[in-house]
Amino acid sequence: MGEKNIRILLIEDNSGDARLIQEMLTEEVDSPFTLECAGSLAEGLERLDKTDFDVVLSDLGLPDSSGLETFSK
Repeated sequence: MGEKNIRILLIEDNSGDARLIQEMLTEEVDSPFTLECAGSLAEGLERLDKTDFDVVLSDLGLPDSSGLETFSK
């Protein structure tokens, strides 16, 4: 049986940073993965309500949340 596909949600409002993170993951992660991006915390939470992810990576400086406040939502 093959390796499990890792589902990653990236919450990042800067498309350039999102692209860099995707490139880094492609170079460093040996397992197959799927990366979905959300541009705001609200969009990320909406995706989390609809889909199961194995990993969530989040910018702590988003248009609708910042810092540790992000974790209390």
